[in-house]
Amino acid sequence: LVFGIMTGMAQGFSILISQYYGAGEKENLKRAVAKSYVLTAILSIIVLVLSEVTVQQVLQFLHTPENVIGLSLMYIRMVFAGIPIIAAYNIFAAILRALGNSRSPLIAMIMAAFINVGLDLLFVAVFGWGVLGAAIATVIAQGVSGIGITIAALWKNPQLFPKKEQRIFRKTTFSEVGRYAFFTCLQQSVMNFGILMIQGLVNSFGPVVMAAFAAAVKIDSFAYLPVQDFGNAYSTF
Repeated sequence: LVFGIMTGMAQGFSILISQYYGAGEKENLKRAVAKSYVLTAILSIIVLVLSEVTVQQVLQFLHTPENVIGLSLMYIRMVFAGIPIIAAYNIFAAILRALGNSRSPLIAMIMAAFINVGLDLLFVAVFGWGVLGAAIATVIAQGVSGIGITIAALWKNPQLFPKKEQRIFRKTTFSEVGRYAFFTCLQQSVMNFGILMIQGLVNSFGPVVMAAFAAAVKIDSFAYLPVQDFGNAYSTF
């Protein structure tokens, strides 16, 4: 659900940025980019703090079995520590797509996927780190993709460095960015929220059923991903 919100927010920013880019309005483009940075940073901090404070209560609300709740807490807190990196990937990937560059985000995502799988096998199967190893592998993979795409985006696109006067607070720009981001966040979060509610029922059946459901959700995500990405692409137009 958290990652769905972050993705939806970035997608909303890209809609406005692509409009300014297509219209050749460079000043408005830089202002929109600057406000996207600010809102992304603010939301990342809020989500990071809220997740740390409420994660145990959420797991209990979802009927997580006592014998796995400790491992669940460890995994979630480790992964959520990488929220700023995930936010950086989402915002710069969305901006690059808005500027017509869909190759760099795709390469970063493919690299992250291979790194994640490779490190999972290394940390879990070879080193025997278990859940902690899976969490560390995820954070490292996200870090490589997030930092890599940030460097690539800023290196090749000088317009993504807003000047001081373009970082000045303007209510209209914030409202425009926020309006687009709200609806895309809502769209991205609906399915994830539904899965979260079902997860609470699944958890009541114990760890074996939880593991089976988690595997099924991963398979379903692969099936749903192409449709979701088509939707993301069309939203920019």
